[in-house]
Amino acid sequence: MLYQLLTVMNNKNKPISLEGLSKELGMEKSALEGMLDLLVRKGKLRYSDLGQVPQEGSCSGGACMACGKAGSCPFVGKMPHVYEMVGKSTKK
Repeated sequence: MLYQLLTVMNNKNKPISLEGLSKELGMEKSALEGMLDLLVRKGKLRYSDLGQVPQEGSCSGGACMACGKAGSCPFVGKMPHVYEMVGKSTKK
């Protein structure tokens, strides 16, 4: 199954979320998490946050993250972790 997961990841041209992998492979997210963690520890995959994205109409002037309340802002949504192959150039 790890080989199948690596094959899917290698064929991706952009990072993919746990949910996306779950759908593509037809596996439960909980089963994939352990495999992904192993592959990250082995240096085959890496994960990253897509960051925080302000909700539409939430801040004025596009000054999000500059107001000092960025860590507790109710207008900022947390994006999921995404996974990508190490050493492969991907488009974000």
